[in-house]
Amino acid sequence: MKYEGLVFFMILIIPILSFAELQDIKSSGKGAIVSGDTVKARADAFNDALSNAVEKGVRGFLTDQEITGNMDLLKEKVFSKASGYVKNIEIVDEKTSEKAPNIYEITARSIIIINDLQADLIDLGLYIQDKYLPQILVLIQEKNIDNVHWHFQARALNHAETAVRDAMRLNRFRTIDQTDLMNDLTPDEERTFYTEDLNTILNIGDRYGADVIISGKAISRASRDNKNPNSDINIQASVNLETRQIKDGRLIASSSGISELNHNDELAGGELAISKAANQAATELIANLTSSGSQNVVSGMNIVLIVNGLKSLEGLLLFQREFEDRIDGLKSMQRRTFSSGTAAYDLVSISDGKAIADKLISRGLYSFKVKVRSQSQQSLELNLSMK
Repeated sequence: MKYEGLVFFMILIIPILSFAELQDIKSSGKGAIVSGDTVKARADAFNDALSNAVEKGVRGFLTDQEITGNMDLLKEKVFSKASGYVKNIEIVDEKTSEKAPNIYEITARSIIIINDLQADLIDLGLYIQDKYLPQILVLIQEKNIDNVHWHFQARALNHAETAVRDAMRLNRFRTIDQTDLMNDLTPDEERTFYTEDLNTILNIGDRYGADVIISGKAISRASRDNKNPNSDINIQASVNLETRQIKDGRLIASSSGISELNHNDELAGGELAISKAANQAATELIANLTSSGSQNVVSGMNIVLIVNGLKSLEGLLLFQREFEDRIDGLKSMQRRTFSSGTAAYDLVSISDGKAIADKLISRGLYSFKVKVRSQSQQSLELNLSMK
């Protein structure tokens, strides 16, 4: 379906003069076709998809309760200027709805400038963050009494995942919107994940942009008092979690929770027991993640960067912009000195110096030829020349 003068591949470009942390978000939007005006319906669907992408970004910072309680403020100050948070957007599918012929549907993939969004939420007093906390993906196997929750069937989070995500977000960790994962996960992939295959676990985390993945098992069991069949059912639940760093699979922390309660319905009671045990395990996990032993995960690694061959202040600023744009996981870049063509920086990054060197070798910079002079986990020295 084509319309004259209609652009089917839309890209919004925003100049970025400072480091922008980006997040790839898939979203959909709808527009009503009124009096046969498909062009307007398409534009409305596009704007709806854009707004929904930004809302998904917001959900990485705020809980559902916080969003609901501040919806009027968010609509006025954030969702109304959704395009301002988007570096680019690509329409991947569009059509008239098969179920409702008067509705036009668009599916889009947006690159959200997540730290601009975060800054506005901070300015509005909706979000407080003292230090970088990793972006979390939560995927837990749940068996409530005898019922296994299969994501590819339910297309929704289970009770353990919901409890852990809520606890993480209340403690200002960033959690990934898992709508796409719920839709994309295949039966074979989920079964392999549940066998605790490490490669599958890390691949899923990497695919959805996680720094850290929380996985594990949640199980509830029920027992009845045979001597008193009319009494409430005794229900016990246990939750065991593992947290791994996506980049290298390293086990960061583990935790567990147990709960016990009585309920007149074994399935409803099992859900409550699992949620309670999951919250307990999440509380322990948060304490482990924010301890000094996990400092490199929470705040990033400290790296000294030395750059040679910068012939002017303009060249220095150009290098810094390109370096920040090309290196993923960079949390801060502070210049220490600049003299006689050599600059020294203090970096905080998820990746160590060797990993950053590998990225520079494979990706390069836009305006500079890069030669790695020396590298280690805590330091990196580069020689630059203009292309």
